[in-house]
Formats: sequence, C-alpha cells, structure tokens
Amino acid sequence: MPQPYIPACSSRTDHNKNRSRGFGTANAFVGFFRLFTLSLALTLGAGAANAVEVRFEFGPRAAPVANGEPGLDAIENGRVTVRSVSLKGRPVEFPDLGISRARLEQILVRHIRKNEGHMSVSDMHRMADELTLFYREQGLSFAEVYVTPQEIIQGHLVMDVVIGLLSELRLVGNAHYGTDQILDAFNGLLLAPVFAPDIEAALERLNRLPGLEVFGVFSMGTHPGETRLNLKVREDNPRETLLRLDNHGIKNTGKYRAILQHKEHNLFRTGGSFTATAMTTEEGGNLFGGLSYRQPVGLAHTFAASVSHNQFAINGEFEALGLQGTLQDATMGWEYLPEHSPAYNATLGLNVSGRKADIISDEFRELLESDYQYVAITPFIRLEQSKARWRLRHVLNISPSFGSILDSTNTELEDQYLILKTNYTLRHQWLKDAPEYQISFAFDAQYSADPLPASERQSLTGPSQVRGFDAGLYSADSHYRVSLMQTLYRYDWGSAWQLVPYTYTDYAYGQKELETTDEASFLSAGLGLEFAYGKRIQAGLNWGYAIDSSIKPETGADEAESALYGYLSTRF
Repeated sequence: MPQPYIPACSSRTDHNKNRSRGFGTANAFVGFFRLFTLSLALTLGAGAANAVEVRFEFGPRAAPVANGEPGLDAIENGRVTVRSVSLKGRPVEFPDLGISRARLEQILVRHIRKNEGHMSVSDMHRMADELTLFYREQGLSFAEVYVTPQEIIQGHLVMDVVIGLLSELRLVGNAHYGTDQILDAFNGLLLAPVFAPDIEAALERLNRLPGLEVFGVFSMGTHPGETRLNLKVREDNPRETLLRLDNHGIKNTGKYRAILQHKEHNLFRTGGSFTATAMTTEEGGNLFGGLSYRQPVGLAHTFAASVSHNQFAINGEFEALGLQGTLQDATMGWEYLPEHSPAYNATLGLNVSGRKADIISDEFRELLESDYQYVAITPFIRLEQSKARWRLRHVLNISPSFGSILDSTNTELEDQYLILKTNYTLRHQWLKDAPEYQISFAFDAQYSADPLPASERQSLTGPSQVRGFDAGLYSADSHYRVSLMQTLYRYDWGSAWQLVPYTYTDYAYGQKELETTDEASFLSAGLGLEFAYGKRIQAGLNWGYAIDSSIKPETGADEAESALYGYLSTRF
C-alpha cells in the first residue's frame, strides 16, 4: 500500500536565482509498488505575499474624474481602451532564460498596436496565450498567463503569471538504490519554477548510475500552480553478468574466445561499480584477467581504477619458437561529464597507466626475448552533437598520449613517445519516420613519429577494423581507417526480438616507424546481421570479402579471400 507523504520544509524564496526545471507529461502512476514521497506544501497565501508586479505603459494615463476618484472605462462595441498592462506573478522576469522586461514588452506592444489600443476580452486572452507560449518556449514548461475577471480602471489591465512550481517528488519502485540517493539528484529544484532542462539533467545524472534506469512524468500538485514530479524506477539491478562467445581472436593465440564478466552495482551505497573480467581461448597458455572499480563523485565527476594481467603463448606455425609473454597494466582515471543536453554533449577525462611487458622464447633467446616498462598519460575529450532537423549525429574523440619508457631490454624503443589519436563517426537517418534506414561513416587515425611498444600499436585487420581479413595481420605505429555502413532494414517481432541486416566497406593504411619501409593497406566489403532479444541476448554475424591488400616487406604468408566473424552474448 502507498505510504503517506513525508512532509518537509524549505526556506528558499529566491526562485529567479535558483530555478527548477521540469520534464514530462501530466500522468499518474498506478500499481502495487513501494511508495516513497517527498512533499513540499505551498500555500496560495504565501504565493500572494511574494508576488511582484511589473507595469508597462503604452500611453498617457487617464485624468481622474472631478472628485479625484478614478472611474470605470467605458466599453464601446465590446472593446475597452487599454493604456497600460501589469504582469503579476512570483516572479515575472527570468533574465537568465531570456525572459526580460524588454521581450515581454515587445509582445504586449504588438497586441496593443494591432488592436489600436482598444481590446475585447478575446483580444486580451489571445495576448495572454502568446505570453504563455513565450514562457514555455524558454523552458518554463508549466507557466501560464491569464486574465481574471476585473474592472478596467483608467485603461489599466492586470494579467496574472503562474510559473508552475515543483512542489512534490514521488518515487516508486526502487529497491537496491536508496531513496535519498535518487532524490539527491533533485536538490535545489524543489520550490522553484519547473524548468525542463534541469529536470532532464537530473534524470540523465541518475541514469548514468550503473544498473539504474529512472523516468519521470508530471501531474498536478496539491494546490493551483504547483506540479508533482512522479519518478518511476524501471531498472534497479544490484548485479549483472555477461557471457560472450566469439571468434574475434588472433590465429596464433586462439581465434575462439570465451569471455565472462561480472558487475556489482552501487557498492557501499555510493553509486560505485565493481567489474571482474576473465577471458580465455581454445589455445593453451592464453588467459586474461582484469578488475576495475568506478566511483561517481558529486554530480559530474567519476574516478576509476583498474588492474589487468594478460598471459599469451604463440601457437600454430610459430609454436616451435616457444614464444610466450605477459602484459600487466594498472590504470587510474578521471572523467568529467557536465550536464548533457539533447543537442550537444562534452566529456573530459584523464588516464594515467603503468604497463610492464615480458616476452620469452625457448629458442633464439638473444634474438626474440625482450621486456619493457613504461608509463602513459592520456587526456581525452569526447564531443557529441545531434541535429534533429537533419537527423544527424556526430561524435568526435581526441586523445593524445604521452609515454615514458622506464626500462627496456632488446627493443628499439626510445626514451619517450607521443601518440595523437582521433576518431569521428557520423550517422544519418535517411527518412524521418524510418529509423531502420541509417548510414554511418567512421574515421579513426593514430599518428606517432616514434617507434611504439607493441601494446600501443593498432591492428589494422579484424572484426572491429578492416573486416574480410584474419585478425592481427599487421600492427601499425601510425594509421588511418575509414568505414561506411548502411543498414538495409530492421525486422521487429513482438516487443523484444530484432534483426538488422547491413552492408559495409572498410579501408585502412598503416606503417611502422622503422628505418626501412614497413607499411600495409587493406580494403574489404561485406554483409552483416545484428540480432537482439531485448537486453538479454545479442548476436552478430558478418562476412567480408578481401578486395585488396598490400604488405611491405612481403611476409609470404597466404591470405584468405574472405573472413566470417560472429559472436553470441547473454546477460543475466
């Protein structure tokens, strides 16, 4: 059964300086959920006491009658002379939102001039409607300007402005995340005008938390001019496990991979997330394990830490060399995610990593064995922009990396290196009401004038690079890649099943920073399928044809004419 409202109080009165923002439609929730309510009751008497009046003059004031008392203006042909207008509200002006005295006066003057200073009741209501629309277009979603029955004295018209205050929050359906954790996102928004972007930003911050999904709708508050925000928790998962099988590995260390990942959400009741990952292949001696933890701090910052250990052994045609090795990594990171908007987002961050690699060989030890240690500092920025009118979405990532080699044996590495990385994606929906027809363009590049550690080089072939070739045919210090993909349709069954066929073309060029020419290029095209059953099951299959390739110096290895990649994953 629903619990009664929990009353609270607030001393906040400066609504122009600390404005609230709203989002949604007027609906109510029905269902048997645990109900938590935070209610702030406002009274009409308090509202009247804080109301302000802004007066606009459009002509000389009428002279008083003989006895000094103002009289009622005469009504002729259903119209009355209007010489001045007062807007009365709590408050009326919001300069930060572009709602200034000058902008309001422009609307009023236009209507006064249109009617030559003589207005009917219908004219007054039309003027109020335009003012209402103006307030709402600036983000005050529940603002309303209206004309109350009154006596027009000396040509003076009074119009009331009701901004719409967020007076109550009602939360339904949370279990793992505490009530205070969720409602804290709305601190500073209560008892202030409902401003859509602020409510959307608060919901967006909540939905960043791992395992949590919240949406909100508005309904009428207890008193006129008040609004209640009803929050419904769709997902509140304490943990999540992913099992994935694919053939995305490299031939000499194992093409077929099994990946198990487990996440624990909201550890210590602070919104943090702990992740453990393990991976192995069909070839012995190849294992990967990693642990990571992410902790949000405040509303926009996230700190992260991770460690991993990668053990590999070369099999296949080079197995006789007895090559094997390890790569160990420890990384600390920080991200800054300011309040996002539907049209533009920006994310800043910094990662500091320490890595250690060892390679040993049973044969030719002096030639093949090596080891190195280094630290890398990688700042990054991510920019996203959406153009709703043109159905376009742009995403740009820029991440330079500064590395310092602390120790190395039997390598060609220099003391320091610099990498410049960027990638850009563009997605366009051809038809307004047909999201199944989309084209996407991707470009990514990496440049370094220095020879890089093997762990920093970029592979040019494989399921996430140039498809149509075996994975790991060539790794480059500097490279660029372009990819074009077109979805052909989207088949939906019921509320969860989905199948999307697509076609693609990939091209990449890369080179190593060596004294002799060492470069490669690859071109392919193919078809693919993406399958999903809600969030629980996902699968993909793509076949690529190797159109052209060039590796200098030539390796002499036989290259397949095509490649088929697939994966299957489930979450529980």
